[in-house]
Amino acid sequence: MAGEQPKTGDIVKLKSCIEAGTVGLVIEVQKSEMFGDSGWTTFNYVILTSLGSIINVSETTIEKILPS
Repeated sequence: MAGEQPKTGDIVKLKSCIEAGTVGLVIEVQKSEMFGDSGWTTFNYVILTSLGSIINVSETTIEKILPS
């Protein structure tokens, strides 16, 4: 997934390492950051899956954002 960041309300397709072929709804985006010269920013996504599970994932486990 290159370029765009998932946001609350987006429907995403998850990579098979999580739940094969599963889609989900982003219900929350959590951001953590450390400021300074060697600072960083990371995002955690809370997803409600089509199987009814609520999971926490990083951007690397999202295959793509589906058009709504």
